Amino acid sequence: MEDNNQNNPVNGKSILIVDDVTDNLRVLGYLLKEQGYRVAIASDGNTAINSALSKPPDLILLDISMPEMDGFTVCTTLKNSEVTKDIPVIFLTARSEITDITRGFEVGAVDYITKPFNQAELLARVKTHLDLKTARETIRLKNEELDHKNHELIQLNKSKDKFFSIIAHDLKNPFSTLIGFTEFLTEDIHKLSKEDLTEIAGGLNYSANKLFELLNNLLEWSRIQTGNLSVNITDYNAPRMIQEDVSLLLQPARNKRLEINVYTDEEVLIRADRNMFRSVIQNLVFNAIKFSYPGNEIDIKGRVLGDSYEISVTDTGVGIEESVLGELFRIENKYSTAGTNDEQGTGLGLILCRDLIEKMKGSISVVSSPGKGSTFSFTLPLAEVSAGRP
Repeated sequence: MEDNNQNNPVNGKSILIVDDVTDNLRVLGYLLKEQGYRVAIASDGNTAINSALSKPPDLILLDISMPEMDGFTVCTTLKNSEVTKDIPVIFLTARSEITDITRGFEVGAVDYITKPFNQAELLARVKTHLDLKTARETIRLKNEELDHKNHELIQLNKSKDKFFSIIAHDLKNPFSTLIGFTEFLTEDIHKLSKEDLTEIAGGLNYSANKLFELLNNLLEWSRIQTGNLSVNITDYNAPRMIQEDVSLLLQPARNKRLEINVYTDEEVLIRADRNMFRSVIQNLVFNAIKFSYPGNEIDIKGRVLGDSYEISVTDTGVGIEESVLGELFRIENKYSTAGTNDEQGTGLGLILCRDLIEKMKGSISVVSSPGKGSTFSFTLPLAEVSAGRP
């Protein structure tokens, strides 16, 4: 049981004293409290075990010779428990035989003190083992911190590898197309008809737009990774933003004979960063255009869902295999596939969407069926005015 007449601790360390002799408990308790330790006492093995399990002390002074359950048994029990296994145990013993001392260390004790004990020696040994316990705990915490930092470094290295992979490979494709068109114009422009020039101009425009989209995604993603992306969250009209952002993508959809339908809830205010929201919508709709077959439709819907506003982009395109769905938003597993017109991509857009949405306190998910299409949905918090409406 704990001694309730203890002084306020100087260092906050707690010590459990276990001895079947009342005078020993009293003398040890007084000595340790005088040094500022918190003291709990137990006069038998069962009480000691229950006390240690319910309120683990920083150190245990344990008598070996006790009736019913000796100190060896108590120590063995404590060392077999996850709760108490790391608590240092110092045996108190009148025995000086080497076999008893050796057995004490074998069952998990860190030290022993012979009775009658010297006060200075006892206090020195107690302090030493408490300091060692503190040092071990500090090392453990530092190791955990190092493991965490190591994990972060691994992720940063993977992000760096992804970044250089995009720069080295994926930027090459649109540049190669642009170079090819310009070389063709330089060499054969006098042979080209108006229709040929119109077709080449369209190809140049498409490649330039894809290059701009890729560079913009790379810039935003790198800002997120380096912590340099400024976030300006305020209240915005969600349906109005959706209409504005989708209107910028109507031409790429027409080029593929796709129709974009927008179905939004009544006017609703959400909490968002305007630029981030635009990037998310553009990436998701571009993805839908890329993987839709010519002549199909893309549906964009917005609705209130609890305290959030859900926006979904649905296509009836190629769909995604279930085994791949878990890789879409992971930087370490680059996933990219050509579109229905062999459009190329980096796989970065969806990862950027996830990061931007999380910055805005939202979440993103996907449902897909191979050969039938995909629906990407993301939620953002409602503004207080919208969330509190009747």
